[in-house]
Amino acid sequence: MKAAADRFKENFSKFRLRIPERNLIERSPGIITLNSRVVEFLFGRDSCGEYIEYYAVSRFSGDSHARIYEDGKMLELEALRPYTVTTNRQPDLEKSKQQTRKINERILAELKTAGFFGKIYNISILGIGVDMNPPTEKDLDQALEYALANDKRFAAWLLDKTKFADRHANYLWSRADHPWGTIEYQSAEDAKAGVGPKQYQSETDVLVVFSDENNQRFALHIENKLENGHFTELQPELYKARAEQWIGNEKYMSYTDFETVLIAPQAFYDRNCEDAEKFDRYVPYEQVGNFIADFRRRLTHA
Repeated sequence: MKAAADRFKENFSKFRLRIPERNLIERSPGIITLNSRVVEFLFGRDSCGEYIEYYAVSRFSGDSHARIYEDGKMLELEALRPYTVTTNRQPDLEKSKQQTRKINERILAELKTAGFFGKIYNISILGIGVDMNPPTEKDLDQALEYALANDKRFAAWLLDKTKFADRHANYLWSRADHPWGTIEYQSAEDAKAGVGPKQYQSETDVLVVFSDENNQRFALHIENKLENGHFTELQPELYKARAEQWIGNEKYMSYTDFETVLIAPQAFYDRNCEDAEKFDRYVPYEQVGNFIADFRRRLTHA
């Protein structure tokens, strides 16, 4: 089974995953986890020979399912399908949900019959798909940063929604651990009352810096809100003030320009549109979910 094991290792080389030697010798099933990626594998035999079959769950890129034969040849198999928003018409949405649910019920039954999802996962059939526990806000921040750093198509799509659309920029650096600091800000109420600027502690959920063809650096300060979230006092205003005061800071790659971006479900935006419009850009989960599986999964739990 060396060729099959090598093909498995090649498939997951980016994550340095491999099947443990003991499992190969004993032909025993197992599970490998790394951050938000879970890979379950088992061994079997059919008319084409002995094989390793795996099912990989990823919060970033979506699920994958394949069978690798002893000669290294691979057969891709069906994986559970996330729900993708392609219309705003409620009747069409409901129809799409039911179709996805029906397909996933069949796939899940086949996977369980094959030996997957025994007692390893707490998986439940949802109204529009199949999923594990919903991703948290931190999960979504990490998924967003990962996609910006590794998916050029997604990064270009997001930049096209900003004033930097024609800058032909590439990803340079990012943080998704809520970089924070002390900044000065004077609210409109304080200015009217003759009160000077005050100091505030504030943070950015995801900070990403790009470099264009002229080596000019600019940043996106991204605020991520869940469907049931809310803005704290002055949060939208502090985003812009913080972004301005961090210009030229070596700690944040000395960017020279920026925009603030709100990423949230449409329902959140509709409830908080007055404050949401204080950000330079708004991008709905429903669109981000077409690129990042975790955002689709979160929508299924809304």
